[in-house]
Amino acid sequence: CDWSSDVCSSDLFNANPAAPKVLQTVTFDASVSTNGGTACNQNCTYAWSFGDGTTGTGMKVTRDYRTIGTFTVTLTVTDAIGAQAISTQTITVAPGDPPTVSFTMSPSNPGINTTIFFNASNSKPASGRTLVSYDWDFGKGSTGKGVTVSKAYDAPGTYTVTLKATDDAGAFANATQNVTVGATASQPTAVL
Repeated sequence: CDWSSDVCSSDLFNANPAAPKVLQTVTFDASVSTNGGTACNQNCTYAWSFGDGTTGTGMKVTRDYRTIGTFTVTLTVTDAIGAQAISTQTITVAPGDPPTVSFTMSPSNPGINTTIFFNASNSKPASGRTLVSYDWDFGKGSTGKGVTVSKAYDAPGTYTVTLKATDDAGAFANATQNVTVGATASQPTAVL
């Protein structure tokens, strides 16, 4: 790279890992930078833009990305007399570990037109994350949202209920259970 404010390719720094997950520490290392064939080391200054609105300085820096996406990382290396070289790399951040998703339903043997209660409160996000959405598919073209939902079926049969839970980094997982609805409506139980 010719040091006269030229834009270089990705030869001024390395990223490790090159394809991180959300909240995984990425180390950006500019010790490979050279000026006229000689290693820059402490004879240069290093200004970083991580592509997500944050910046840093130093020959070796770290960054933890909190969201998935593709980010353009830019390094500006300046030598002792003010000459600069600019290098960019694209970093693609993948979702982190998915949440653990489960749900309960009650009653377990409903009849037609019986209200069934579904509860996903035992679902857990990966460490450091928060669950932000719960999307339900009741297997008959109807859907719902929320940690707890209810549904009544107006025809007997076996229906597949699917819950998709998504965390604040976009990582998600599904849980599925079948519910069998009997041909007769459940009768209330009298309590004396």
